[in-house]
Amino acid sequence: MTYLSHPRIVPDTVEERTYQVSMARGCLKKDSLIILPTGLGKTVVALIVISEVLEKGKKVLLLAPTKPLVDQHSMTFESWLKDTEISVLNGNMNPERRSSIIAESEMIVATPQAVANDLECGRYDMRDFGLVIYDEAHRGVGNYAYVSIAKYNTNGISMGMTASPGSEYEKVIEMCHNLCFTRIDMRTDDDPDVSPYVFDTFVKRIQVNLPKDLTDISRILNEMVLDYSNDLIRMGLMNPNRPPTTSHLLQVGSTL
Repeated sequence: MTYLSHPRIVPDTVEERTYQVSMARGCLKKDSLIILPTGLGKTVVALIVISEVLEKGKKVLLLAPTKPLVDQHSMTFESWLKDTEISVLNGNMNPERRSSIIAESEMIVATPQAVANDLECGRYDMRDFGLVIYDEAHRGVGNYAYVSIAKYNTNGISMGMTASPGSEYEKVIEMCHNLCFTRIDMRTDDDPDVSPYVFDTFVKRIQVNLPKDLTDISRILNEMVLDYSNDLIRMGLMNPNRPPTTSHLLQVGSTL
């Protein structure tokens, strides 16, 4: 097995795969959306790009939509990168602390809402960032915080990662426009440079019954959603023929 070799990467930790190196090189040349099936190493592609940008003395901002994902990315890159100050930034920190983290760290892993708010308030700018990565980039439509942040990233590379860009052509085009991607690099399980790393999987489905306290909470929450949905339907703001999904409620919110 051959491992990635780079001044910023811990030796003998990450396997070198041709398709990942190729995709990373493309990202370093043009703002790119990376599409890879789950389990084929989008994060490793990001690692290669991050290492090059850090080595040039620029900061890196990695955005993820949830705190658990932020924590996961932080732990992963701390185990892969050496001689790199990596910090987590989220909305639970006060603005002064977030500004201090931006100033002191080489790589910041953050939820997008906090960063978007700070940029809009002028607490810091993006001049020192050579790379912004949008994990689950398919979220970059509408008024999601990724869209706001992308407007401030005028100098650094824009890189997106997703396993599921969506089936609607218009949404994919909107995402690429919003996040400034000028190219899409996609691989599937069947590509010749990927297939050697794809293995048969066995899935065993196990159904677990939830404890009573959780089913009670779920019932109460569903009743609350139904009550509010009925009010919105009576006001003519919700389609009675559509279930009150998150996307439906967000659509109502944008209308208001």
